[in-house]
Amino acid sequence: MKILIAGIGAMGGSFAHKLSNKHKIVAIDTWQENVKKINENGLTVVDLGEKIINKNIKAYMLEEYKEKADLIIIFVKSMLLETMLENLKPNIGDNTKVLCMLNGLGHIQTLKKYIKAENIVIGISLITASLKSAGSIALTSYAYNEISGLNEKGRENAKMVAKLITDCGLPTNFVNDVKEAIWEKACVNGVFNSLSTILDLRLGEFRDLPRLEHILKEIIEEFHKIALFEGVDFDKNKAFEKVYRCTQKGYQGEFHYPSMHQDLRQHGRKTEIDFLNGYISEKGKEYGEKTPYCDLITFEIKALERKLIK
Repeated sequence: MKILIAGIGAMGGSFAHKLSNKHKIVAIDTWQENVKKINENGLTVVDLGEKIINKNIKAYMLEEYKEKADLIIIFVKSMLLETMLENLKPNIGDNTKVLCMLNGLGHIQTLKKYIKAENIVIGISLITASLKSAGSIALTSYAYNEISGLNEKGRENAKMVAKLITDCGLPTNFVNDVKEAIWEKACVNGVFNSLSTILDLRLGEFRDLPRLEHILKEIIEEFHKIALFEGVDFDKNKAFEKVYRCTQKGYQGEFHYPSMHQDLRQHGRKTEIDFLNGYISEKGKEYGEKTPYCDLITFEIKALERKLIK
């Protein structure tokens, strides 16, 4: 199968690395130095501590590659999704499946503007990875992915994609309805992506902070209130358990800095806050619901962006 990875950073590089064992992988990116390094030296991957040079991936700048793909996996920041989809028009055929597992909320409506509903595969990834430098990533935990489709035919396509990815070594589960999982994952990101960036902490460093459980539950409660308005009633207790587990000793990612921390504090890049706590804050205004925790978190991240983005 011909697979196109749209965005070969930490997550895109991890998927490209694993899928290239069995499939032809082409990657596109907007970072010229990244493309150059991958093509000249291969993609350097520290895979659970083992250093591997993967020379099976061909990389192109975004505007250079126009061929159709069987499967496109999108790994860009949420605010860049529509721009990427616009540029992917030449690569999307009538039968091209498009998998989107971006952090945050509100992506389905954007995808529907460019792709037939039955070809959209949507979900979450709890794999952790980091971008070390141009052409170099670290894959730090496999965890799992959950994906589904938007209709009956789409769910059949999602089953095929789930098997394909699992067979390449990244555990991927098909679920009938992934919307609850998307909101639960948004809770994880809305807590730790945001707070780790504000406080400059790894996940394990939240352990034993005063009133931690109370703060986590209040943020999750705000996400749940907005989810109900949008037709999703995820399990708040289950979401809390997933979030709280990330702080516990022995958690595989306890030394991990989440992607928002990597973006803003490590690389001085804009964050996805508008698709996480910022989304909840804006929808709270729209629905007449108070969201004080997400309001404050959004304010603080945007203040840090003004300070740290050069």
